[in-house]
Amino acid sequence: MRGSDRDRPARLRLALALPGGLLAAALALDAAAGTLTVLRALLWIGLAAALSAVLVPPRITAGGGRLAVRTLLRTRRIRIDRLVGARLEGHTARRLVLRDAAGRRAEVDAAAIAASPSCGTSWTPAPAARTPRVCWPTPPR
Repeated sequence: MRGSDRDRPARLRLALALPGGLLAAALALDAAAGTLTVLRALLWIGLAAALSAVLVPPRITAGGGRLAVRTLLRTRRIRIDRLVGARLEGHTARRLVLRDAAGRRAEVDAAAIAASPSCGTSWTPAPAARTPRVCWPTPPR
């Protein structure tokens, strides 16, 4: 059984709508002022694309004793059944930093894990393993 971040589609829509709105407003204002050129339109499009690349949330999936965090540039995978450390970092944007026995590390948005319990509890240990299930801490409000 696999679990994933169930709030990601809404956050993804918002991450794409904000730069789209900025692009539409910038192009409309530039056109109304009579200063819109092809070069300026390309610059506005580039700015909107850069903003959307920054705002796209990572994809978090869990299953088979593993947790994967996929961003635009890389994928971080850790073994949930071999966790050796979990730490909550940050004050405004809380991040859960997980480390497994192999030294692999993944940073996850703590609010995304708390809002999607299936990310933390969807895996079942192998029958021979006697590892307890992982319970994700709820971030302080």
